[in-house]
Amino acid sequence: ARAAQAESDPERTRPLRIYHSGISQHTDKYNYLIVLLRFGQSGSSTALAATSFCHMSSTRETLHTRLTARFGAQRVLWVGSLVLIGLGSLAVRLLFGTGLGHSALLYVLGPYLLAIAIAVLRPIRPKSQWWQAYVDFSLVSLIVLLATSILLGEGFICVLFFLPIHFSIVTLVFIVHGVREAVTWRRNRHLSFVLPLVVTLASVEGTSPMTSFERAHSVEVSKVAPHGVAQLHFHLGQPIDLRRDRHWLLAPFPMPEPLDSQIFEPGAVHELNVRYPRWFVTNVHAGDLRLLLTEVSERAVKAQVVHDTTLFATYLALVGIELQFEPMSGQRTQVTLRVDYERRLDPAWYFHPLIGFALTKMGEFLIDEVIIREQ
Repeated sequence: ARAAQAESDPERTRPLRIYHSGISQHTDKYNYLIVLLRFGQSGSSTALAATSFCHMSSTRETLHTRLTARFGAQRVLWVGSLVLIGLGSLAVRLLFGTGLGHSALLYVLGPYLLAIAIAVLRPIRPKSQWWQAYVDFSLVSLIVLLATSILLGEGFICVLFFLPIHFSIVTLVFIVHGVREAVTWRRNRHLSFVLPLVVTLASVEGTSPMTSFERAHSVEVSKVAPHGVAQLHFHLGQPIDLRRDRHWLLAPFPMPEPLDSQIFEPGAVHELNVRYPRWFVTNVHAGDLRLLLTEVSERAVKAQVVHDTTLFATYLALVGIELQFEPMSGQRTQVTLRVDYERRLDPAWYFHPLIGFALTKMGEFLIDEVIIREQ
């Protein structure tokens, strides 16, 4: 009877229309079902209350929905990106200021938090083109990364070798976020805790000695030279110019300035000067590497690193270099180069194989260009 009376009186249904309009405006096409509507009357006014909703979409009203409705999607995205650049720069400075700038907090947790923030600014809709959404998602993360690096004065080499782990984590967050939006939230609620838990555990590496893996490593490279030991020793004392074609992984790294003839005797110090333009032609970092010869014999040459302010000191601490010469038949010699170093970057599962592979290729390059010197 009350419903029939409401239909006959349009003014009684006005509060219902206003409430329905408000819900539609603020939920942005979200599905809902009103289970119970209770009408009450006091004087000439009518009150309406919704006691419960039996179903809500998994894509609930978010901060992105409210901001885009007011300012527009593009403005929210670009302003949000500027905010992320500023916050990222402050966070990186804070990590380096507290001695945690080389830990997994920067290289694992950083990309993860950035990807989560982008997912808030640019949600992945279930019916959107997933490939285009991924390109936009990755492009925003790359813009924030490059802008932050420029503000902090980091070089393009640092960014280049950080990109694989950065995009791996960004892609993982994109996939998880897309799956979460595409499936029922209640059925997959427990899955949302897996990735944050894994990232949290991986991010603590390098924050203390207890959470760090072994840092002392060595790399050995061997090659057979078509020369005798005496000829190889003669090559060592000749002028050195390493600005030649090399493996693609080594191509971005600056090579030392050309060296004149060197004296190879115990106690001699050899100095290598390296100039590194952080952004191709500007923001030049000049450093030098000093090697103290501790042993020079027919079969071995050993050197200890006593000073290193080059670009490479950011990634590793060189400890020593050793050359071994093993005579073979037919005026041939097996040359073995060993490099001892300490890894400075975490996580180990990413940087240890990367640095080891780079040093292996560098060792092969040095044997070819400094010792064997085949024309």
